[in-house]
Amino acid sequence: MLVYSSPAFTAVIARVVFGERLGPSRLLALAASIAGCVLVAQANDPARWSLNGPGIVVGILSAVCFALYSTMGKLAAKRGIDPWAATLYTFAVAAAALLPLAWLTSASGPSSSLLLSTRWEAWALLLLLVVPTLGGYGLYTASLAYLPVATANGIATLEPVLTAIWAHLLLGESLDAAQLVGGALILGSVVYLHHEARASEAPQGDGAEVSAAS
Repeated sequence: MLVYSSPAFTAVIARVVFGERLGPSRLLALAASIAGCVLVAQANDPARWSLNGPGIVVGILSAVCFALYSTMGKLAAKRGIDPWAATLYTFAVAAAALLPLAWLTSASGPSSSLLLSTRWEAWALLLLLVVPTLGGYGLYTASLAYLPVATANGIATLEPVLTAIWAHLLLGESLDAAQLVGGALILGSVVYLHHEARASEAPQGDGAEVSAAS
């Protein structure tokens, strides 16, 4: 759940780095989005939390890191770097950085940490994971060329809603009333952020057009 505090960090960073507007209405939309994530993930249930200092710190740092990823992606877009090239180099450097960590932290020893032997089903699942992983991060990075970074990050909070829907369809997991309310909050905030982004891009010369957009 702490990961989905990322839009708040992103909005603050975007305000400092890009001068993106951070008014009360956008703050309210971000708060509604985070509240919706809490309900969808059922984080409002104390039994689902295992409170500890290191876990909370890691969760918050993951949100900050995703906010920085969004900011760097926006900077790359402003410099005309192809989003798919940016994704390629980002994942290549990340793989090189994670490789020694995988060796050092493997419970089975460095020599076997990356070996799946003849577990072909595991290899198949890993290959299938490539498609949504590259698709998700690549398309997200591409969206930064067209959307304010805070808006793109806010739209990304649709993830828990879509995950809940797929879990219901594929795994038979049920959605309770609180989760449905949370999904509505997230969808509402995403629609508002998209509407606000369109309004901010409307031509300012014609007062009627500006009024219609807002």
